[in-house]
Amino acid sequence: ALDVLEAIAAEGELTAPQLAERLGLNSSTVHNIASTLAARAYLVGDTGRYRIGPGAALLAGAWEPLVVLPRIAMPYLDAVVAATGESAVLTVLLGNTALMVAFTLGPGEVTAQFPRRDYPFPLTIATGRVLVAHGEQSRWPPIIARHRASGPAPGDEALWTAGRWEEELRGIRDSGLAEFCRPGGVYAVGVPVRGPGGAAVIASLGVSCPSFRADEDHRAAMRSAVIRSAQELSASLAGPA
Repeated sequence: ALDVLEAIAAEGELTAPQLAERLGLNSSTVHNIASTLAARAYLVGDTGRYRIGPGAALLAGAWEPLVVLPRIAMPYLDAVVAATGESAVLTVLLGNTALMVAFTLGPGEVTAQFPRRDYPFPLTIATGRVLVAHGEQSRWPPIIARHRASGPAPGDEALWTAGRWEEELRGIRDSGLAEFCRPGGVYAVGVPVRGPGGAAVIASLGVSCPSFRADEDHRAAMRSAVIRSAQELSASLAGPA
């Protein structure tokens, strides 16, 4: 089993036949080992190609989202894009900075772009708001204060007080969803992704589109797709029940 884990860790992704060839083992033996490791979340093999799962990271003593999450999340980002035709992103919070660690752009000529990866003011983006809302509430006031001091906010948010921002974060935490629409800009929605054990929010999955396409039917479709993919991604990180 350790040989299987080490081979996959070295290559990133391998199929059972590739593992058998590299390790000089019978294909059925490798399949049984890999299936057992996947059942314990040490491997993830949802597409027939095995890769290191969250169980292995936890066993090593740390769950490192920057290393593991982007690779695991890509099929779920692609599913959001396929369902909506819009751009999808996965974001984590490092300190007070929201960091986009993986994304897939929509296929259209006019689509939401992600021109930067790091957002030192995480309330600027929907996925950042999700992560702040699900973090420690004692961290809200300084994050809100930094955001309000960073410059003019778009639209009605320019008038929001610290109390209004806390109300917004409580609503996001309770509903499990952050969304906004900026005229002439983008409509964006973000939802939480939970890590192994299902309790802690370790990332946020989001989808965005140009605001001119964001009629209510399209917004509903985007919300449905990103919620579904986030739930499926969270389930894959938790491993089989």
